[in-house]
Amino acid sequence: MNKPHYYSGLMTQSEFTIRYQCCISRIAAGYAQEEISFLMGKQPYFYRDYEELNDGVKLHENDKLALKAIYHSTLDVELNLLPDPYGFHEKRAIRGVKTYHAGKIQYCLIHPWYVVNKKKGTKENSRITYEEYDYNIPDDSRLEIINKYKTAVMKLLDISFFKYPQQPIDIYTHLKFSRFDPMIRPLFVKLAIYELMASKHLFMKTIENKIHYHG
Repeated sequence: MNKPHYYSGLMTQSEFTIRYQCCISRIAAGYAQEEISFLMGKQPYFYRDYEELNDGVKLHENDKLALKAIYHSTLDVELNLLPDPYGFHEKRAIRGVKTYHAGKIQYCLIHPWYVVNKKKGTKENSRITYEEYDYNIPDDSRLEIINKYKTAVMKLLDISFFKYPQQPIDIYTHLKFSRFDPMIRPLFVKLAIYELMASKHLFMKTIENKIHYHG
C-alpha cells in the first residue's frame, strides 16, 4: 500500500460540485485522469490537477462540452448539499486524500457543507468517499501493446490522415471504430504517438490551446 496523497483547495460550493461531477463521470466511463488530459488535448497533469482542486486549473465552457462528449454524459451527479450559509460566492477550504490499495484508488473529500439525512430528518456533514480501479499496463505486455498501436497509427500516416493537424480525441475515435477494437484505451494511443514523435514521424502543434498531432 502506497503512502496517502493529500491535496486541498479553496472554492465555492458550485465549483466543488462541478469538479466532483466531472470526477464521478470519468470513473463511470472507465478512463484514467491521464487519459482525459490526452483526449482533451491538454498537458498530462491538467486533468489530475483539476480533480485535485487546484484553483489555478479551470474548465472553460468548450472544455465542459468536450468532457460531455467523451463521457457521453451530462455530468449531472447529485450531491444534495444544503446552501452555504456564508453565501453562494464564498470560497471554502476542501481537503482530499487519495490512497492506493489492492489495485484500487480510494478517495476521501472533507468539506464544510451539510446534507439532509432523510431517514433521520437531520442535517449532517459527512465525508464524500468513492473509488476506482488503478489501471496500469502490465510490464510483460507493454511493448507488445505499444507496437500494436504504433502500427495502427502508422497506417493512418500512410493514408495521409495526419496531413492536417488532428486532435487526440479524433485519432482515438477513428482507431476505435475503424478497427472495431473494444480493448483500445486512450493511453495505448498516446504511447504509440509518443513513440512516433520520438522517431520524427509525428509532430505536436498547439492550436487554440489544444494539442494536435500532424505528420
